[in-house]
Amino acid sequence: FAPDDSNYLEFLRSILRKHGLMNYQVTEKKHFLLKYIPPKAKGQWIGDAIDVDNQNNYREMVKKVSDEAVPVVKVFVDMRQVEKLPQVSQAAGSGSGNDSEHTTDGDTESPTHTKKADLDQRLARWRLKLEKMYRNEHDEGLTYVGPLGAIPLTPAMIRDWCLALV
Repeated sequence: FAPDDSNYLEFLRSILRKHGLMNYQVTEKKHFLLKYIPPKAKGQWIGDAIDVDNQNNYREMVKKVSDEAVPVVKVFVDMRQVEKLPQVSQAAGSGSGNDSEHTTDGDTESPTHTKKADLDQRLARWRLKLEKMYRNEHDEGLTYVGPLGAIPLTPAMIRDWCLALV
């Protein structure tokens, strides 16, 4: 294939798709760095690795891959950079033109992923509030003092209480 701008962005998108990260949006201005390390051969150093963060580096990587005719290409991606990418929202995904097949996959998985993440965040916030409010001064346990007296709170009770509050 010819190493052009669209192939570079499509290559980045395919990496994300391969790992189920279709809810991140890759554009010319917003993309992530990857490191290509050629297969180990005699006379090669770790310095032969290429940091691919723009079109020129991508062309260099494609040239090396095609010249060496390697059967498998290994790249390394820093997930912290991927997580900084803008995420595809459901409303934005349904109106885009030629990327419709990418966004339909993202529409089926992204909302459930975000709903689950939102629920986990709310549960965690409630758990922290409950732990702060009912922390036992004498040990690491949690104790609810109600009209019927003190009740020690188990982790299962805290979980059920958090679910009821959410």
